[in-house]
Amino acid sequence: MIKEKGFLIRGLMKKIVIIILGAFCGVLLFGHGPAAADRPNQVGVWTELGPQGGDITSIARNPKAPSELYAVTRSGLVFRSANNGASWTRRAAVGVDLWDVAIDPKSPSTIYALAGYALYKSVNKGGTFTKLPFVDDTYATEGSIAIDPSNTKVIYVSGICIYDTTAGKECMAVFKTVNGGKSWTVKKPDPTSYSAVGYDVVVSPKNPALVYACGVGANYKAQVFRSTNRGETWKDVTPGFMNATYGYGYAYAIAADPSNAGRAFVAYMDGVARTSNSGTTWEKQVSPAHIYPGSGIAIDKSASNTLYAGGSPLYKSTDGGKNWTQYLNGVSALVSKLIVQGKTLHIASNIGIFNSTDGGAAFAPGDKGILAVTITSFVFHRAVSGALEGGTETLYAAVSPNGLFRSTNGGGAWTKLGDFEKTHIIGSLASPRSNPRRVYLSCFG
Repeated sequence: MIKEKGFLIRGLMKKIVIIILGAFCGVLLFGHGPAAADRPNQVGVWTELGPQGGDITSIARNPKAPSELYAVTRSGLVFRSANNGASWTRRAAVGVDLWDVAIDPKSPSTIYALAGYALYKSVNKGGTFTKLPFVDDTYATEGSIAIDPSNTKVIYVSGICIYDTTAGKECMAVFKTVNGGKSWTVKKPDPTSYSAVGYDVVVSPKNPALVYACGVGANYKAQVFRSTNRGETWKDVTPGFMNATYGYGYAYAIAADPSNAGRAFVAYMDGVARTSNSGTTWEKQVSPAHIYPGSGIAIDKSASNTLYAGGSPLYKSTDGGKNWTQYLNGVSALVSKLIVQGKTLHIASNIGIFNSTDGGAAFAPGDKGILAVTITSFVFHRAVSGALEGGTETLYAAVSPNGLFRSTNGGGAWTKLGDFEKTHIIGSLASPRSNPRRVYLSCFG
C-alpha cells in the first residue's frame, strides 16, 4: 500500500514538473504563457489598441445566413461578422494585399480571397487559407471573384493577362476554373488591347451561362464584355456613350438582376448604364451624372428594383435603375464594394466599413473589432492632471487616410478629431510634454 502511494505521489510530481516545464518552454518559444492575454503589461507581449478601421477592399454576405459577413483588407487581413456588421473578429492573416472576397453559396464555410497573383481558399470560415495554383504570367490585382451559383466549382476571376512581356502589353483577362481552383484557363475578351484592366466579373443569378466582365482598355476607354456560354467566348458590348463625353471612360462594376436574366447594370465614369436584353443594347441613365472612381453598384435581392451606385455621394434607384436620387450621406471615402439586404446597406471603403439601416439615408461606422489602419505618426503623453487626460495616458495617432485620432484612456477608446481631406495624409505629429492639448501636424499638400 505504501509502495502504491509512493508511485502515485511520484507520478503526480512528475506530471507537475512536466506542466511547469511545458509552461516555461511555452514562454521561451512564444513569449508568453497561456494567460498572457490577461496580462497586457507583461514584457514581450503586445496588445492591439486601435484605432478601428482600415482599407477595406471588399465585403461579402453569406446567402444562407444573411447576418454573417466577411471583409478583407489591403493589408491582407480577413474579418468575420456574425451579427450583420455590428462587430467583427479577425480570422486569418493571409500576408498579401487582398482585393476581393467571395462565399461559396452552396457551402458557406468555403471562402475565397483574391490577391495580386493568386486566389486563396478557406474551408473553415476564414480561419486558415490555402493558396491555389494560378495561371502563369498573369496579374489579377484589383479584379473580382464570381462563383457560378449552379455549380460552385466554376469560378471566374477578372484581371490582367500579360501577353507580350517584351513590349509590356497587357489585355483584360477572365480566369476560369471548373474544379474549384485546382487548374485554370485564361480567356481574353479583347486579346489585341494593351494596358487593359479587368475590374469586375459577374455571373447572372438567373442564367449562369450569362457572364459579364468590365474594365478599362487601351487609351483608357471603358470596356464591357458578355459571354453566353459560361465564359468560353466573349463579345464586346460596350455602348459608345461610355466613352463619348471625354473620349475615354472607366467601367467600374457590374450588377446582374437576380430576378430578370435580361437586366444588368454597369457603373461607369459618367453614371449608370442599363440593359434589358442581356447587353445587346444599353440605355444611359440621366442620373447619376458622375460615379466616383472605383465605386460599386448593388441590387437589393429582396426587391430587385432597388439599386445603389457610387458612394460619395451615394445614388439610389427604386424603379429598376430608370431614375436615381442622390444621397448626401456623409460617407467621404473611396468606395470599393456595396452590399444590400432590404434596408440594410454595407459600404466597404478605404477608410473602413459604413452601415446603414434606413436604406442609405444615414450611415454609421461599422468597424468595431477591425484593427487594420495605417498609422503614419504617433504621440504619447504620460498621465497628468486635467479633465482632458482623465488621469491616464493621452495618445494621438495620425491614420492614413482617415485623419487624426485621440485616446484619453491609454488606447481603450479613440475619438476622431477632424477630417483633413484638403491636406490628405498627415505626415508627422508633435505635442509638447508641458501641454498635451497642443498638437502640431504636417501634411502632404
